[in-house]
Amino acid sequence: MLSRIIIQVACLLWVPLLSLSAQTSSDEVFQHLNLDFPGMEKVKTAYQKDNLPEARSELLKYFQYRTNRKLDGFEFEYDREKADRNVKNIFRIKSSTHDFGDKIDWTLIHEDKEWQFSLNRMNWFSNYVGVYQQTKDEKYVYAWMEQIKSWIQLGNPGYPRTIDTGRRLQNWIISYWMFVQDLKSPSVSPEFHAMILQSIAEQAEFSYQPENWRRYSNWGTFENAGLSLAVILFPEFRQYELWNKEIWFRMRFQLEHSYHEDGMHVEVSPPYHAHELEVWFDFVRLAKKNGIESSLYSQIPLSPIEDSFLQPAKALMNLYKPTGVVPQIGDTDERDERTVLYKWGKFWNWPDMIYVATDGREGNPPVECSAAFPDGGYYVMRSGWGNNGIPYNEELYLLFDCGSNEPWHAHYDMLNLVVTAYGQDLLKDPGRFTYNEGKERDYFKSTAAHNTIVIDEQNQPRRYTPPEAQWHSLSKFDYVVGVQNSHPQVTHRRSVFFAKPDYWIVVDRLLGRGKHRYDQYWHLSDKILGDVSMEPEGKYIAAPNFHLYSLLPDVNMSFEEGWLSYNYRHRVSAPVIRCSTRGEPPITWATVLYPFRIEAPMFNVERLPVQSESEKRGSSCGTAVRISSIDRTDLFFEQEISGHRCGVEDFETDARMAFVRFDGNRDITEYQMVEGSCLKYRGRKIASLLGSNVDISVQNNRVDVEGECIVSFQLMVQNTPEVFLDGQRIEVERKDGTISFSRIEEN
Repeated sequence: MLSRIIIQVACLLWVPLLSLSAQTSSDEVFQHLNLDFPGMEKVKTAYQKDNLPEARSELLKYFQYRTNRKLDGFEFEYDREKADRNVKNIFRIKSSTHDFGDKIDWTLIHEDKEWQFSLNRMNWFSNYVGVYQQTKDEKYVYAWMEQIKSWIQLGNPGYPRTIDTGRRLQNWIISYWMFVQDLKSPSVSPEFHAMILQSIAEQAEFSYQPENWRRYSNWGTFENAGLSLAVILFPEFRQYELWNKEIWFRMRFQLEHSYHEDGMHVEVSPPYHAHELEVWFDFVRLAKKNGIESSLYSQIPLSPIEDSFLQPAKALMNLYKPTGVVPQIGDTDERDERTVLYKWGKFWNWPDMIYVATDGREGNPPVECSAAFPDGGYYVMRSGWGNNGIPYNEELYLLFDCGSNEPWHAHYDMLNLVVTAYGQDLLKDPGRFTYNEGKERDYFKSTAAHNTIVIDEQNQPRRYTPPEAQWHSLSKFDYVVGVQNSHPQVTHRRSVFFAKPDYWIVVDRLLGRGKHRYDQYWHLSDKILGDVSMEPEGKYIAAPNFHLYSLLPDVNMSFEEGWLSYNYRHRVSAPVIRCSTRGEPPITWATVLYPFRIEAPMFNVERLPVQSESEKRGSSCGTAVRISSIDRTDLFFEQEISGHRCGVEDFETDARMAFVRFDGNRDITEYQMVEGSCLKYRGRKIASLLGSNVDISVQNNRVDVEGECIVSFQLMVQNTPEVFLDGQRIEVERKDGTISFSRIEEN
């Protein structure tokens, strides 16, 4: 009795020194509990009488019938066949199955390390809950208890890694809530209940220790996934107040350091982007439901927590392809994470997020179709959101990746492209396949496995360089120029022009010194395997739903076999187009990516000569492409820099980029300029602007203008158009066939 009194006195200390290295007797649970917590009077009385069986029994009753906490919003699997295998200790994880027989060896490394890590997270507990809800078969609860008891015998709350502790504790707490409190399974014994509650406390305390929090990666969030739920559901634990203060601080820290200011995730992988937000969103949602407020103190007012979620959520929303999945950039499987968008949209009343999550069935479409994320280095070109007569899933989409290849989850993929159109993936990113270092991972990370250019058959050097790109977007076009300069002798500049809503022109410009080999790769979807052909003269690739034109003299085009991985440890073969050349810079390489719904359009694509002032000074030359059909002709031309005069056929401009469209009668129907002041056709001014860095888009009865210090502007059009200046509609008048307006900038 004296020893029991000593233990009781120690339990009343405010901050106890808890043993984290051993998980032995279930009676130690009482050292973790505040027995003075309202409702636990019978537990305390039995414990003080040294009647441990009665104390454990009263403890189970308390947690079964308490009403001071609420938990909802989690979805549970229902796969009875899988649950029956798991009951027998047979687990299929990733792509491999193992039968443990009567006893699970939690230390087994089967297939690869990730298999063991996932085993110790016990994700199948969600399925146990789902199947038990429908069947009320107690064998699933019994298996749940036996597997937990087997793991507790390891005696290590941090096994095998801190991140696995966080994910395991999350699964334990949710399944605990369901089996003990919500469903009140009769199989849960007081002895097991005390044991799991003790282990939950020890794992939460382990996660709370500062040395077990990896602050500057996704680990920091996932290590706290379980601790955050412990704060929500277990105010009875004696460390609760400390945990509560700490978790609010960690949430703000992780949200600030895991995402750039533009909202993109620092580890360049959309699933990690989504899952970090999901962990903290569930915490905020449940804290509000349970009336838990932050006890974090600050000398300056903290912004509303909603603000910490908004930019990352909108960035993720814009990444979604029209097919409903995220692009497989970096270490990414093909996943549909839109359920998280829907939850966020409903919780914070964000109708655009609800719209994207439901393919346009609910909510309101986002205001902007295309989006730029300069901090993360991602640029998304989109034809629409399914609200202009085109089905949502058939909109055109291109992702341009100009980000860093330095974070661990990044690949050697700078200036990579991903393209989807008319419900089909056209250009794919290979995915991750494995985290095991070796030839397999090397391939999926390699520059050659992405839609970019390989120099001298070597990967891009891995180093952190802030994204270097310029973005221009108006109503009828998107245009971006990115730079990859990690090679010691060659700088690769890639520009992408989107002639909305039809097709893309990609210009690769290689600058530097020395003779090198250049291989340009285009990775196609495995869904079109066997249906790809090379047209005569090797300049034109025909595939279902799109054509690819490579416009470079002396280029060698060939087909190769590549790999795509949609899920971890799964891969499929897919066709790859390889375009190769050798030479000394400067080399300018134009490619036209032209998607179509069913029937291939009949047109001719050709490269045109450019007369440019820059060529006279020895700078890199301009690029011009003509795409012509019976009823339409498009002319695109681009310079290395703006401000120089260049001429293409009957046109002259000082713009960095210009695009003109003619109808079948050779009448101009639309044009665009980037960083220009003048566009002439056959000596006649089509547009004349005064200012610097001016962009213009003219089509039908609409004119969009963006630029700095526009003093005056003249435009030759047939009718008085709607004019939008820096996104704001302004009133204009026509006089003598010329429309003029001005804006004076104040210093």
